[in-house]
Amino acid sequence: MLRISMLLILGLLLIATSVLSQQEMRGPIHHPGGWNGAIPGDGVVAVWPEVVGLDGVEAAEVIQKARPDLRIVTVVPHDAMVTRDMRFDRVRVYVDAGGKVVRAPRVG
Repeated sequence: MLRISMLLILGLLLIATSVLSQQEMRGPIHHPGGWNGAIPGDGVVAVWPEVVGLDGVEAAEVIQKARPDLRIVTVVPHDAMVTRDMRFDRVRVYVDAGGKVVRAPRVG
């Protein structure tokens, strides 16, 4: 019985250590230089539904004019493989084969 209890405690300690080390590996979130702290929901424009149907380059210009603090505004094909990381300084403008915006661009 004592041996089973010791193994159980050892297992729980290993699990707790693993969880803590995973949290430490994540570390603090670092935002790229120039990020002004604006996040969706704090009164700053974060979605542009009005550009759906426009030319992608034209939509990117509208977005850049509305939010000059954004460091990355890029036009990409709607079926392109992209990273799934969340960046508050980036907007992707998804376009179809004709170069028209197919969904509302958003910060992220």
